[in-house]
Amino acid sequence: MRTFILPPEFNGEHEFKLSAKDTHYLTRVLRMKEGSAFAGRDRKGNGWNLSIILHKQDVCIIGCQQAGPSFTSAPEALPAYNLKLREIHVYIGLCKGKKFDQIIRQATEIGATRIVPLETEHAVVTLAEKDLSSVHAKTARWNTIVKEALQQCGSQVPTEISTPMAIDGMISEWGNKGPVLVFHEAPIARQTPLFEVLHNLPPSLPIALVIGPEGGFSPNEIDRFMSQGFNSILLKTNILRSETAAIYALSVVQSYLEEFRDE
Repeated sequence: MRTFILPPEFNGEHEFKLSAKDTHYLTRVLRMKEGSAFAGRDRKGNGWNLSIILHKQDVCIIGCQQAGPSFTSAPEALPAYNLKLREIHVYIGLCKGKKFDQIIRQATEIGATRIVPLETEHAVVTLAEKDLSSVHAKTARWNTIVKEALQQCGSQVPTEISTPMAIDGMISEWGNKGPVLVFHEAPIARQTPLFEVLHNLPPSLPIALVIGPEGGFSPNEIDRFMSQGFNSILLKTNILRSETAAIYALSVVQSYLEEFRDE
């Protein structure tokens, strides 16, 4: 663990009682004891210096003090970077279980602001609106994966998982917040160079990355995106699996924006 992710109900208390599950993780899995100090982040991405001030059976109370500009979770740990990253929202067509889990884990490590599963025409996986128990179960598992990834990588970006939505819902929700990059596996009539979109982009604008499912977007879906003025992006490489394309696209965009942040 590089950074402990505080529960959603944490609200800046100087002392906080952990759940039995988090207590087990700290004291049994990581073998921490009373007096152990470690770094934490709340769900807004704020850093906290934490210490175990009481541990008795399944009860663990931690002391919490808001951290300064930088901190580490242990002497041997890498520093937790405190860069102000641009908001990047990743909308991706639903993939089969472990593939989507992999996307969530790696996108969280890279620093995606939000990951939104998309219901698409060619998606192998669907989540019917009437099957709310299935949606809630999958969302809960995805949030667990996000928490584990955040604790391992130390990211300051509190990655959020949204419930699945249809493409029309995505278009309506996004509105005119910022540029939308639709990554497609083949060139189409109106292609946009990726770096042309990213160059000199105002730092306050969020970006949406849209990646298709394993079967790709249908022609109707591409037409729908283009009718909204979205940017069609062709990654000039081999044909990529959906889970590879998502991480490749996010990495390229994130790297470019950080490389030219001060220019």
